[in-house]
Amino acid sequence: MSRNLFFGLSALITIIAVGAIVGLTIQNQEDDLRVLFIGNSLTYANDLPEMIEDIADSQNLSLSHQSHTPGGSRLLDHSKNSDALDLLQSEPWDVVVLQEQSQFPAFSDQQVARDVFPFAKRLVALAREANPNVKIVFYMTMARKNGDPQNVKYVSALKTYEGMQRRINRSYVQMAKDNKAAVAPVGDAWETFRIKHPSVDLYTDNVHPNQAGSYLAACVFFSSLYGKPCLGTNLPDSLDPTLAADIQKVADKTVLGSRQKWSWQQPAN
Repeated sequence: MSRNLFFGLSALITIIAVGAIVGLTIQNQEDDLRVLFIGNSLTYANDLPEMIEDIADSQNLSLSHQSHTPGGSRLLDHSKNSDALDLLQSEPWDVVVLQEQSQFPAFSDQQVARDVFPFAKRLVALAREANPNVKIVFYMTMARKNGDPQNVKYVSALKTYEGMQRRINRSYVQMAKDNKAAVAPVGDAWETFRIKHPSVDLYTDNVHPNQAGSYLAACVFFSSLYGKPCLGTNLPDSLDPTLAADIQKVADKTVLGSRQKWSWQQPAN
């Protein structure tokens, strides 16, 4: 066996093995994966759920979704909103995605423990009432483009994008651990992409993703849900093919890299 072929097979085996660890689904590929997204404009911008569905469809994987994403909503709001609660328990979802408002996960540890974690726990409990085997995925969001200067007096790390992103990442990982759930590490991939491709803007303003940013999020979600690389899937017509391929590579390495683990999900009953 040639040296190049050996390393190629080794890389393929590694991706398959890691995919088996991080992929959330246990259905056969012909089964429909039913996903509920609960969040706000960071989820509905550029129709992120539809982007994820399109990637899955290009691989002959069936994914259907519904969303509850009023602008600016917090997990606290969702936990008290009758429409969100009815939708959450309307059917036994395979996956429920939970996304907090952009700033709150980066606030002080005390405030996050008071204003974020309890409401994540409540929503997870309600989702598991409807389906004990539901997979809970926390959407680790991107930090604001230039941090959160208006709240620096409360948390000094918020003066930069990097400081804000670190705090967001830590809060989402803790939520996943506390709730035996998983993380779609969009924020982690976002920071990596900004470092590798500093000339590419992923934002449409200081808060929301543009098409490229939402596509990065969609690729992270696809690999998180299925344990499969996004590289090689159909590219969106709206993006330059080279840029789209760069996005796919960063997403795959973030989710499927051998040293990255993003799931603390409960075992299936």
